[in-house]
Amino acid sequence: MHVGDIVAVKLAVNGTSWKYLLAEDPIPAGTEFMPNTGLYTLNNKPDWWADWFTRKEFHDDRAAFFNTEFSQRREYVYLLKVVTPGKFAISPAQAGPMYQTSVQTTTDPATLEVQQ
Repeated sequence: MHVGDIVAVKLAVNGTSWKYLLAEDPIPAGTEFMPNTGLYTLNNKPDWWADWFTRKEFHDDRAAFFNTEFSQRREYVYLLKVVTPGKFAISPAQAGPMYQTSVQTTTDPATLEVQQ
């Protein structure tokens, strides 16, 4: 990966049916959100590219996706632009019902290496 690259991120959540699900996906340092993904033409757009959420928010350090209804599987997608070279840790994504905080799931941590 190089500075200036645009990365499509896909977060898939599987589970049982819930109401009011929140999925939060931290982004690595050295990247920035591309919030208006509809303004970009994606060549060979994959079948999984769709908006399956009730609401989304982009914060400085994470994307948050809200669903009033969740049933078995959701996939969330967004674009990041790589802006800084280096090796960066990516914290685990988290998902769970907003009003039952004892039920949570996470992904594994990862790393991102960016070359000049």
